[in-house]
Amino acid sequence: MTPAWISDYERKYGPVRPEAKGCCLDPKMIKWMANNMFIETTKDRDIYSKLAPELASRNIVALVADKKAEGFVIGDVGVIRFPKAGQYLLHPETQLIYPISWNIVLAWGFPWEGKDVIAIPHDKMRTVNELTFNQSNIIAGRAKELIESLSRKPNK
Repeated sequence: MTPAWISDYERKYGPVRPEAKGCCLDPKMIKWMANNMFIETTKDRDIYSKLAPELASRNIVALVADKKAEGFVIGDVGVIRFPKAGQYLLHPETQLIYPISWNIVLAWGFPWEGKDVIAIPHDKMRTVNELTFNQSNIIAGRAKELIESLSRKPNK
């Protein structure tokens, strides 16, 4: 089955050659692209730019929203931290998330054993959205109702 992002690309630009499609679906290539995306998008942020290569080498998974869900919001901050008191950025238990679309969030430092793509339950998706909302100045999302529900919740 062809992933949605390849189907979207093909609708806009035409068919993707089978060898290119195979390359894009290779788990090693996906991990390499995620590492590079993380490094490139954090270059301008001082603390992340210095630590980007080391952070990118950590365990990376894609958290995928349920198709029926309202999805994830995207903020104006590249990387969202799961806050834990006393933990620095490279602490082994520090977890980072990087929302890239309404239905995909890349996650670093999550203890998922051997899986590269994980369907995220609704309550965890809500937690990710609340963290993104609380750590951003501007957010965007697929559903107006989702943004309204986040803005009604008091910031922590």
